[in-house]
Amino acid sequence: MERVTSPSVTASPSAPRVRVHPRRPGGVLGVLLRAVVALGLWLGLLGAAAVVAVYAWYARDLPRLDGFDDLSSAGVTSFTSADGQVVGEWYQERRILIRWDQLPRQLVLAVLAAEDARYFSHSGVDFKGVLRAMITNLRAGDVREGASTITQQLAKTLVGADRSYVRKIREAILARRMEDLYSKHQILTWYLNAGFLGHGSYGVQAAAQNYFRKDLWDLDLAELATIAGSFQSPGRVNPAVNMPGSHERLAHVLAQMQRRGWISGEEARAALQKELVVYPMRDPLGDHVPEYTEAVRRDIAARYDKDGRSWLDLGLKVSLAVEPAIQREASAALRSGLEEVARKQGYPGPLARLGRDAFFERVAGQLPAEGPREGQRYLGRVSKASAKEATVELGPKSAGTLTLERTRWAVPYTELPVDPKGGRDRSKSVSFEGKLGALDKALAPGDVVWVEALAAEGQGQPLALVPIPMMEGALISYRNVSGGVDAMVGAWDFDRSQVDRTRALRQTGSTMKPIAYSKAYDSGLPPSALFSGAPFREGTYNPTGARSKDDMLVWNALVKSENSVSLRVLQDVLRRAGLPAWQAWGRTLGLSRPLDGHTSEVLGADQTPFDMAHAFGVFALRGMAPAMNTVRKVVDAEGHVLERHIGPLDPWSGTADAITALWESVLVPRDRLIEASTAYLITANLNEAVKRGTGKRAKMDGYEVAGKTGTLPYDVWFDGYNHDRTAVVWIGADRRERPVGRSERSNKIYGGDAAAPIWKEFMDSVQPSRGVGSLVEKPPADVTWLLVDPDTGLLGCDGKGQRIPHKKGTEPTECALQPESPQNVMDAETKF
Repeated sequence: MERVTSPSVTASPSAPRVRVHPRRPGGVLGVLLRAVVALGLWLGLLGAAAVVAVYAWYARDLPRLDGFDDLSSAGVTSFTSADGQVVGEWYQERRILIRWDQLPRQLVLAVLAAEDARYFSHSGVDFKGVLRAMITNLRAGDVREGASTITQQLAKTLVGADRSYVRKIREAILARRMEDLYSKHQILTWYLNAGFLGHGSYGVQAAAQNYFRKDLWDLDLAELATIAGSFQSPGRVNPAVNMPGSHERLAHVLAQMQRRGWISGEEARAALQKELVVYPMRDPLGDHVPEYTEAVRRDIAARYDKDGRSWLDLGLKVSLAVEPAIQREASAALRSGLEEVARKQGYPGPLARLGRDAFFERVAGQLPAEGPREGQRYLGRVSKASAKEATVELGPKSAGTLTLERTRWAVPYTELPVDPKGGRDRSKSVSFEGKLGALDKALAPGDVVWVEALAAEGQGQPLALVPIPMMEGALISYRNVSGGVDAMVGAWDFDRSQVDRTRALRQTGSTMKPIAYSKAYDSGLPPSALFSGAPFREGTYNPTGARSKDDMLVWNALVKSENSVSLRVLQDVLRRAGLPAWQAWGRTLGLSRPLDGHTSEVLGADQTPFDMAHAFGVFALRGMAPAMNTVRKVVDAEGHVLERHIGPLDPWSGTADAITALWESVLVPRDRLIEASTAYLITANLNEAVKRGTGKRAKMDGYEVAGKTGTLPYDVWFDGYNHDRTAVVWIGADRRERPVGRSERSNKIYGGDAAAPIWKEFMDSVQPSRGVGSLVEKPPADVTWLLVDPDTGLLGCDGKGQRIPHKKGTEPTECALQPESPQNVMDAETKF
């Protein structure tokens, strides 16, 4: 046989070239083989085209990954007090973002062990894991193991969680895209920030705080592995709702970590044996200063809800001006004052009526193991009542006694009767300062009451019935110089009412008089002007009745809150300056509701406690604008400062904020709103009102106080200040369902004996024991003090009379005549 060394190579150079080809299969078999090959090629092309088509179809509307940051960008909007305490949180999902470099190594390993051990080896879809899961599930006959990678689980949050092959395909495509665009560290950080972990927690840092009250980096291995184990079924298996199930997951995670050599057997056993302490969800709002925080939350929401985006999406950090210790003192003072008014108004009845078993079920756990504590308040159920005493059960084995002598105030509380047209008959009287004759007239078995434990007497536990106020109140306060509203209380109890009455319109009563008198002094009216005390009439308007009073110096009229003179003072202001100037004066002092120019306004106008606090603060600061901000600073999630209202003397500011505030105070000094001399005259006048007028009960040891009472049937006030602080107190009936006192004609309760004591209790509790500085020392250069004869308003040249300050140019220049000469008095009466 001829040997062929290579195809297409000839035997000799001279021989003809003969090309040798491999022999093709012939016949039917060859045709069939060629057809099969061609079909295979076509099927391969069709399959590839189908894969491309399927990919294109399922990938056509996948979420855009360039917006993936939004998944975990919002986080928690937190509110902190001036001293740094968290006093409120709002969020759509409670998520606190952390960076990769903040993640504990053991947490990362625990999550990988629990969810995706090959995470750093695959490219988004773990095909080995898919094959392993298929074999495991086929052997088990049901779904025992999943194969979703961490990247796929994160993609699932974007494509949805429905159980279908369509979703799984879309999830796999998106996972691959994510792996192409982002690093492994970025994807894992997003996963740990985004995942729901039960107990209201989104992300591992929120879980650490909600479960263990710690930051993530302070957790031990057992706590970290518990969080890692919660990713699988966070709603059903977490340490807050299912500790046994959570412990099983913990054991699984630790075993997987040990199997891979990430922890030792000793570490695993120690973590498994540790007893976990899991806390209930915190309520930072209810635990601290809810009235203040909620009021500011509404303001922040109104300012930052814009352009179609919720303020909750911004992850704001809001620093408030509130100081919790001062807020608590304000709440306590207002509560005490309202309860004192309630004792005068009577007992509105039990909180509820319950059987013994139902009551004990509802109050389980309210008593400490050692029994009632002196000064603490508890819910009680009346089990027995007689004329002289009543037995009140606090628990199954604890009871106390109410006596008639301690409960004489508890006559039935009444409101004004409703007339046939649905209105109130305001000519009637209501319960006020009554005296209970028999205790069983007020209390009956089954009544649920609020009681306070008194000092124990022998074997018995004396109790006092706590009055439940039907009136409401408000207190607002701030430091004059450093600024910032550090206390703002708008209700007796936030759980009962979330209305912020510091910003509610109420009738001011005579606290409007300093507004009118300050404009009068600013317009040139001397404090020594003598005005008529005759009944005031303006057309048919006659608020003072027919009784006439002695003529009086303007200065003394404000001290004594004299109505007829005050009406003439505002009348004089309108005549001298005109309505536009009067309205502008109100705006300058911070009154947001326009003044209407009726002379009756001096006896009361609709204004808010917040605005009245601003006006009195202008007087306290000798005409400068007070800083009544409730927010110190707002920072967004990226750390950008959106607002800053921190003064250079803010006691809570850090170094950077203090330097910035000092610089801003130089560039933009505080506005002057009115002349210093005008503010000084009003301050000195109101100081006299506290010393010898209607505000006597606001006197403070060691402090000079300036202030004004306000009294109307449904509203009582005290607005005042010392050199350090301004505060306003209001008490009243929300819907005017009854007067604060006995009736509209005979109120029997006044700003001086209801609101002023609250003001004083609060101010005493937050001020140092000894005051520094004075309200009336060092008057402005254009103010001079003179001796004035109170009967004539002329100079007391004989060394007798009142010391009254005047603006230079408005002081009297003539000496008062002897009492037997009426000439000067007649001149003054003619003029005014």
